[in-house]
Amino acid sequence: MTDVPVVRRPQRVRAFVALLCAAACGDGPTSPASNADAARGLAVGEETTCALDAAGALYCWGLNSTRLEYGAGPIERPSSPTPVKLTLPPTGTSAATFATLSVGPSQHTCGVTPDHLAFCWGRGGLGEMGDGNVGGQGNVYTRVLGSFWSSISVGRITTCGVTTLGTGLCWGLNQRGEVGTSVVATGTSALSPMPLSVADDVKFKRVVAGWLHACGITTTDRVLCWGDNRNGQLGIGGIDAPEVAASEHRVPAPISSDEKFADLSLGATQTCAITLDHRAFCWGMNATGQLGDGTTTSRGTPTLVAGGLKFVAIAVSSGFAGGTNAIPPVTGAQGSVGHTCALTESGAPYCWGWNSDGQLGDGTTIERHAPVAVQGSLTLTTIGAGGASTCGMRQRAVWCWGANRSGQLGNGSIASSVIPVAVGAPFATP
Repeated sequence: MTDVPVVRRPQRVRAFVALLCAAACGDGPTSPASNADAARGLAVGEETTCALDAAGALYCWGLNSTRLEYGAGPIERPSSPTPVKLTLPPTGTSAATFATLSVGPSQHTCGVTPDHLAFCWGRGGLGEMGDGNVGGQGNVYTRVLGSFWSSISVGRITTCGVTTLGTGLCWGLNQRGEVGTSVVATGTSALSPMPLSVADDVKFKRVVAGWLHACGITTTDRVLCWGDNRNGQLGIGGIDAPEVAASEHRVPAPISSDEKFADLSLGATQTCAITLDHRAFCWGMNATGQLGDGTTTSRGTPTLVAGGLKFVAIAVSSGFAGGTNAIPPVTGAQGSVGHTCALTESGAPYCWGWNSDGQLGDGTTIERHAPVAVQGSLTLTTIGAGGASTCGMRQRAVWCWGANRSGQLGNGSIASSVIPVAVGAPFATP
């Protein structure tokens, strides 16, 4: 893929200059990361899982390829079925630790330090590192431009984040407007290797990257989405025709719902969110029941998850079905094979959707179209979904279940498990 010119609107450039000035001119953070962001000490990728210990030190397990999922090559740090402590670069202003993490389905990872700096590593050939360079297929720890980040969200070929001032920014490939209004596409390969504002007049609590779309929760608790809508994943009231021009939505638009939301998760072609009163809604592709409404019908508007349960956190898998030797179902759309998991108000995990390797944790490999309880009577505070695996955390103890081709369950084996298994030290106990 060749590089193409990136056209930026002047106000977006001014917004990013202001962000850089906030770091250089002494304007510090005005608000801390939210409680939801502070709980994100667990990140589940396609075949790689990472977590933070109680001191904020980074451990990863599962796949480490030439794309440097561990921040170094596989010769230096081979793939491991148990947690490996990673050596981090000094940040210059604090110990080399992280406060939050995000791992994507395309083998890059980002983290935010306690002093609000952001670092990314792994695959970066499409500008996903956010350091102003296109990068390569494997990158060591790279600092994202700007300072005072509240959170970072890793998508497949894009990355998004929110500053502590509430500015939402995205970077990377911009095939269908998923970077937002900051970039005007040239053909289908326009990209931005530097963070650019998606909406100058909107303040965000979170911005989450998917594959070809992104969504954010504003400071007024509304959800806006932008990018591709050929599967209804924007939730704006319909499913677009397959023509490229008709399916690109470069300006963030409100979803077709008057609800206010507290949590949000995106897959390749699906979006889920939880309201302030703890009801779960999903929309987009539903080929394997990942919307949880009891059907396999795709939805262009937010649809209530079946069962009447109240949830406080939700996690959507990538949709690309990685990390398993099982043959995924043929759905006719790339990124459409997925599962979803959520935590109830009491912390009990429930899952639904594709279940080839037991990633739903219900003791079976049967596809489910509505929420089913994960076995083991676990109580969790954080949940994450990989390509065909799932992990949850309570305090600093981690359990995983599902596919385990690369050791992504972290229990010392490469055998899949249809029920939760405890990850090894230092995550074996709360």
